[in-house]
Amino acid sequence: MPYRDAGGSSDAPAESDDLADLIDTLAPGRNDLVALIQAYFDESISGDYLCVAGYVFTKGKVKHLDAEWRKMLRQYRLPYFRMSACAHGNSPFDKLSPANRDKVARKAIALICEFAALGIAATVNQRQYEENVPNPYGFQGPYEFCAWNCLMGVRRWIEEEGRKGDVAYVFEAGHASQSKANRLMQQLFESDKLRARYRYVSHTFVDKVKVRPVQTADVIAWQWLKDRKNEAEGRPRRKDLEALLSVRHLYRHIDVDQHAEVTRQILAEASGEQSP
Repeated sequence: MPYRDAGGSSDAPAESDDLADLIDTLAPGRNDLVALIQAYFDESISGDYLCVAGYVFTKGKVKHLDAEWRKMLRQYRLPYFRMSACAHGNSPFDKLSPANRDKVARKAIALICEFAALGIAATVNQRQYEENVPNPYGFQGPYEFCAWNCLMGVRRWIEEEGRKGDVAYVFEAGHASQSKANRLMQQLFESDKLRARYRYVSHTFVDKVKVRPVQTADVIAWQWLKDRKNEAEGRPRRKDLEALLSVRHLYRHIDVDQHAEVTRQILAEASGEQSP
C-alpha cells in the first residue's frame, strides 16, 4: 500500500530557551536554523492500535512555531498541549470550559498548518503484526515498523522536493518505546549510506513539556490513531483532522491482514536499505 498524500500560572509554561538549547544539541556549533530540518515524532496507543506520527519543520519556522505555541499556552494557562486531554477534558484541560478547549485545539491546528512543512503518520494493529509478520531483521516490531515508515516519508519528501540541509530527528523522552526508537536509529544510521540518504545529523529524546514543537507530533499521532479506529468502525473522519490535512501529509493505515504482501514489501525495502 503506497503512502497516501494529502495536500498540502504554576500552570503557565516557564519562559525558557529550551528550543535554542536543543538546536545546539542537535547540531553542535550550528546556530542558524536555515540548514537544519527538524522532524518531531510521538506515538499514540489505543487497544491493539499503535500510531507513530510527527511533523517536519524547515528553516526558521520551528522557531516561530515555538514562539506562537508558547503564547497559546500562556493565553489558556496550560503547561503543555495534549490532544487526548483536550478532547476529553482531562487535566490540565479540566480547568477550561468546553468552548475554550475547542478554541485552543483549533489554535493548535492552525499553528501546525501555518508552520509545518510536512506531516507523517503510520498506524498498525500490533496484535495482527505480531501474529503475522516474521521478524527476520531483528528490530521490526510494530513500533519500529511504524517509525521506519515515518523515516521513509521524510526521505521521500526530501528527494521529491529537492530539499537541502541535514535532518535532526526528535522523539519524546520517557515513553515506553524510547529504547526501541533509540535502537532503531542507532542500527540504521551506523550505515554511511543511510546517513546520507536520510540526511541524518542526530537523533535525541526531549521533554515534551519543555520542547514545545514535539507537542505538534502528539496532535497528529492522536488524530491519526482516532481516524484508524473511526475507519474500522465505519464512522466519518473528524473535521479537525480534515483541517490538519490542509498541510501536506504522507500517511498509512497498514492493515496487516489485508495487505500482508505489501507489509512484506515494506520490510524488504527496509532490509535492502540496510544492506551494504
